[in-house]
Amino acid sequence: MAPAKGEGGVAYLRRLLIANGYPKISWLVNSPRLARPAGLRYVASALARLGVSGKRELSRFGGVIERGRNASFNAQSVSAHHLDFRRPKICPCCASERSVRLAEWDLSLWTACPLHGCALIEHCPSCGKRLPRHCSYIECCDSPPHWETAVVQSPSATIDLLRVIARKAKIAAPAPSPALNGLLSCLSLQEALEFTVHLGAAAVTNPERRRKLLRIYGVEKNEISTLVDAAAEALSNWPKGFHLLIERSRNGSPETESTSVAVDFKYFSDECYHAGGGFLGPKLKFIRDEFDRYLQTTFAHWRSDQFARIRLHHASTPGS
Repeated sequence: MAPAKGEGGVAYLRRLLIANGYPKISWLVNSPRLARPAGLRYVASALARLGVSGKRELSRFGGVIERGRNASFNAQSVSAHHLDFRRPKICPCCASERSVRLAEWDLSLWTACPLHGCALIEHCPSCGKRLPRHCSYIECCDSPPHWETAVVQSPSATIDLLRVIARKAKIAAPAPSPALNGLLSCLSLQEALEFTVHLGAAAVTNPERRRKLLRIYGVEKNEISTLVDAAAEALSNWPKGFHLLIERSRNGSPETESTSVAVDFKYFSDECYHAGGGFLGPKLKFIRDEFDRYLQTTFAHWRSDQFARIRLHHASTPGS
């Protein structure tokens, strides 16, 4: 039984299990369950137990764990936390065309369909129940699905960003805007996913919630949608959109500014200049440069030594 074109790895495994008399995947793994990243290393051995050649068959679809914390998505390495099998989500337009769970739906940041421009859903449009993760196909109840009632258009900026990611993930999608594609052209799939997470997290002002979002795995879809939308809006109207995101992340208000980059703009200061930040390295120099330009343009009344301190941090940034 070969995987359908574009079918997700775990969805394919479920079909194999059902065909062999196992309606659920719980028999494979006791702890941790297959729904957790650490348990996905059992996929290949499970397929082998079913008489399927793991490497030959697994190479035909994406989203299967190779080792430890790394995953393979269309032959590209990504961190396992960027794949979420616990909360199935689908595109209602794609589902109306063919009853196959696609591999890209397992990407945590895949909140909308770059082909149809609509938001992905987590609940059946007929019965309202959350889509079951143990089901290999789309349908979750006996009622005919009314997919047209579940179609909600996503922001155009979000669709454009996901089209860039789709191209990097080798997924068929319309071409993204040249401006955005050029801005992120040097990033790999893994780097683009991480960059989107760290950029979008700036829109969340609650530190605890922001830390949870940066881990990405296990976060609810509505929170991930907020993150992706914020990153997309910042990039779609570059650099003005990025400047608005910087202001949105600011601690306090202009009237109460502390004249300290580390205090007023702690998130971007940490991400741009501190070890472990999400905007380090030569590929993301454009973010650090634009952050500097924003500060120097907006706060021209600051003392020169404050900007000198910023430049010193910038010069000491690895790979800058």
